[in-house]
Amino acid sequence: MDRFLLKWKPVESVTYDEILQLVRQRTQTLKNKYTPDIKTLLKRELRMNLSTDDCDARGFQYFQDFTRIVEENELQGLIGLSDPSSPDLKDRMKKRYRLLVENLHPALMQGQIQRMIEFERRNRRTDDVALFDLILATALFRSVQRKAALKKFKKDEQHRLDPIRLKAAGAGHATYTVKLNSAVVVPYLPDTGVNCTILRAM
Repeated sequence: MDRFLLKWKPVESVTYDEILQLVRQRTQTLKNKYTPDIKTLLKRELRMNLSTDDCDARGFQYFQDFTRIVEENELQGLIGLSDPSSPDLKDRMKKRYRLLVENLHPALMQGQIQRMIEFERRNRRTDDVALFDLILATALFRSVQRKAALKKFKKDEQHRLDPIRLKAAGAGHATYTVKLNSAVVVPYLPDTGVNCTILRAM
C-alpha cells in the first residue's frame, strides 16, 4: 500500500505512523464518494432488541450495532468518532446523537430522552458516553415502573376476580336445612323444585 500511495517517498523511509494515517484515511472515506441515505439505512438496520430483559445488555448492543453499521458503510467521516482533534467533531457528534435517539424504541422512551436532552441535559448531544448513561438510566427507570405497574395490575385483577371465583365455587354461602313435619331434615334449596325433589317417585 505504501508503495502505491506514497510514490514520492522511498519505501525504506516510510514510518508506521504514516501507514496508519493512510489506512485511517482510506477506511474513513465513503465508498465511491457516494453518500447513502443514512436515516433510511439506520431505520432499516438499527433496532433496539426489546426482547432482552437486561437493560445494560440492550443498551450496549444498541450502541455496538450503531458502530458496526457506521464502520461497515464507511461513514466514520460523517458520523464517526475517527479524529477527536477534528474541528467538525462537535457537528458529527450532534448528528450521531440525533440518529441514535431517532431510532430508539419504544417511542415513549425516545420522546422522554429527547425532552430531557432538549431542556435539561444539553451536553448529551455531543458526548456519546453521557448519552449512553442517560439511555441506560431511563431504560432502568422505565423497567422498574413497568414491573410496579404490572404488579399493581395483577393485584387489582386478583381483587376483581376473587368474588367471581367465590360465587362460581359456591364458597361463602351457608347451607340451610328444613325440618318437615318435625321428622325429616332436608336441605333447603331456594329454587322452583324443577331441578330436584326430595320425594321418591311412586
